[in-house]
Amino acid sequence: MTSSEPHPSHELLQPANGILPNTFLLGLTFSITVLFFFKFRNVASSKTSSDTNPIPNTIASTSNQDKRMDAIKGIKQAQNAVKETIKGSGATLPYADRLEKPNFGYEDIKVSKILVHPIKSCRGTSVQRCRYTPEGLENDRKWAIIDEKHAVITARDIAKMVLVTPKVEVDESSPYGGFLRISFPKDSGSEEFVVPLKPSGETLSTWKLYVILDVNRSLSITADTNGTTLQMRRIDDISMWGTSLDGYICETPPLMPSASGRSPSTILSEYLEKPVQLVYKGGRPRPCDKTSLFPELEATAVYQDGYPLLVLSEENVEAVEKELRGHVGTQGIEERWATDRIVVER
Repeated sequence: MTSSEPHPSHELLQPANGILPNTFLLGLTFSITVLFFFKFRNVASSKTSSDTNPIPNTIASTSNQDKRMDAIKGIKQAQNAVKETIKGSGATLPYADRLEKPNFGYEDIKVSKILVHPIKSCRGTSVQRCRYTPEGLENDRKWAIIDEKHAVITARDIAKMVLVTPKVEVDESSPYGGFLRISFPKDSGSEEFVVPLKPSGETLSTWKLYVILDVNRSLSITADTNGTTLQMRRIDDISMWGTSLDGYICETPPLMPSASGRSPSTILSEYLEKPVQLVYKGGRPRPCDKTSLFPELEATAVYQDGYPLLVLSEENVEAVEKELRGHVGTQGIEERWATDRIVVER
């Protein structure tokens, strides 16, 4: 029930007033470079459908070379665009000397950490390697939590979502390819449960559209309303940032129920203290917004905020720390930030 989509891209985020915050400018330049890196790799790794006819291969080779040159040209254009934005904002950067350096001085870029967040806004897992799919890192934000109006909930709404820990357990012998095990802080009293990692179309066809009946502390979720079982399998009106998505409300595997026999959504509702449902992204493509730099963009995503891949440079984190140091005691910034470091651990 999942789909294979075009390759992803990145958006240049900019506030409504047209001025970029200093602490984000370098991260944007890095994102631009990564964007073209992936575009370049996708072009370089493409193959023709025929390995026997040399004429199509020759044509494809010439075409790919042109695309490589366009990608390189695009990097330079993106760099110039960022430079103009910076100059127009009047911002002073901690690394301003890099503006005139090739590739902004990032000659030896290394990935220091890869984080996969299976459920949107819940705790991530640091991994040594991960497959990259057209819609982002494998298993990243394939699940989300929605409220009774089918709106996606994030940690902006309920902060303790970040304490929910999803763990990917790959099992090739399983009909689901493995499981996603969800656990909670020990002092919460919430029980862990598992859901299929890669549910088949047959499995998804058995999942009901559940309805929350009791919104009190003792929450319960049922598939029946007035004795009538709801047959609708997929939710088609999940809302997030003005877009409409689809999804299936997760159920535990028949032979692996939770300790109490309760559904995943019931357990999550009790922990978050409000009626919610855990959903798995359906196969309907979710197009990414086109941008001024990429007006012909044809990328799709799942439950990420906007685009399939998120990039943060370590220098960007250091820049945020420096900014915090100068505002300790104001705007609610606690004294501890005079010495504390920002640790990216989710």
